[in-house]
Amino acid sequence: MTAPLVSQISGAPAQKVKALWAAAEKNRDGHIERLKCWDMILSDTEAARIFGGGDEAKDRMMIAAMKAARVLGISGDGKIQQEEFLRLCNPFVITASVVSVRADVTWAAAAKDDDGEIDRVKCWDMIQADPECTLGRDDVFKGKAMMQAMKAARALDISGDGKDRRS
Repeated sequence: MTAPLVSQISGAPAQKVKALWAAAEKNRDGHIERLKCWDMILSDTEAARIFGGGDEAKDRMMIAAMKAARVLGISGDGKIQQEEFLRLCNPFVITASVVSVRADVTWAAAAKDDDGEIDRVKCWDMIQADPECTLGRDDVFKGKAMMQAMKAARALDISGDGKDRRS
């Protein structure tokens, strides 16, 4: 959490995040309590459109994914400071939330057996057929190779029963 990190953040999402931080009510030390911070973000209509694209529902899902991953409270003290707050517009955090939302949407739409599970091979086929899969998006061949390696390593089949579950 250094000043160079803050200065590297730019663009429209960063401007919105910085404006939201500037307007937020902070304690004497300049922090915001973690859950109060998320309440503020989720209740702000402008924050719900922070990532652009015009899909407010998707943006809200991305913010919820960020909250679930605890992307703001990296120090673990329950207090959010500016450097932590600015992670909302960190490209890696945004990509992780996009992947999380895509996984949730894909899983919800997938046909499952009576136990709510999917055959391991069918699950990988479903993932690899998804054109929005962001793994290796700048290098399709590299992304496919990474997915094939994960499939071969049975990365989704933790129990070893040949079925994948969403935890």
